[in-house]
Amino acid sequence: MIAGKLTDTVISQLEERSKVYKALDGDGMSLMVQPSGKKWWRFDFKYHKKRNSISLGVYPDITLSIAREKRVACLKALAAGIHPTVGRDNILYNFCENQSFRNLAESWFSNWKKNKTEVHMLKIRNRLSDDILPWLGDKAAKDIGEKTLLDVIKDIEISNSIDKAHRIRQTLNQIFKYGVGLGMIDMDPSKHLRHKQLSLVNARYPRIASSNHLKQIMIEIMHYRGHRNCKLALQFAPLVFVKPAALLNGKWNEISWDERLWLIPANIN
Repeated sequence: MIAGKLTDTVISQLEERSKVYKALDGDGMSLMVQPSGKKWWRFDFKYHKKRNSISLGVYPDITLSIAREKRVACLKALAAGIHPTVGRDNILYNFCENQSFRNLAESWFSNWKKNKTEVHMLKIRNRLSDDILPWLGDKAAKDIGEKTLLDVIKDIEISNSIDKAHRIRQTLNQIFKYGVGLGMIDMDPSKHLRHKQLSLVNARYPRIASSNHLKQIMIEIMHYRGHRNCKLALQFAPLVFVKPAALLNGKWNEISWDERLWLIPANIN
């Protein structure tokens, strides 16, 4: 048993042992560490003078801050003489019902960031902090509907940041799918957003009708404001006329500089 207030740093340093052990956070809550390395939150309490224990969720799906909020909710229920898990109106159900989008997003990020590079984590962290949480963070996750999300995304599209709008939609979709799987929300309001974004409504793939048309396309690519790698790919594509898959998966060792030839593997479709 490890006593004392927990922190994310302390939790990350908890090692597997031959038997299950617990790290205390206080007020009845502890983090149980299994021999496999898996961790889950437990809340111990007395109800009618009998010892009880309930699970508050698996770490890191349920972050330290969310687990503490659940503990507070349980303590309030007990103070009112209510068992935390009795009936549909139990305190844990109400906790999920009133969960803020900020808590849902932070829980998703904590789980998502495993095995991600520092650069990728920072990019998504900034996307949450700058473009998503200022507008949605304080809203109850269950109250956010498709129209609210669409308004946020369309505002970004109108400011000529179409690539950013698509990426924000993708991030929102991951967060809400995670929330459904975790039981925090009943449905994913971002599910059909892709077909309602301004840049995708009635979208087609027009042919290049003239040299002036081609010139205009190249100018627009030059002024493209999306991701740098995407812009480079758009600039390179007209020079080689290969399929997108070949462009995305191309490797330097496929190019023969002496013969000025790009040998694309047959399995690239």
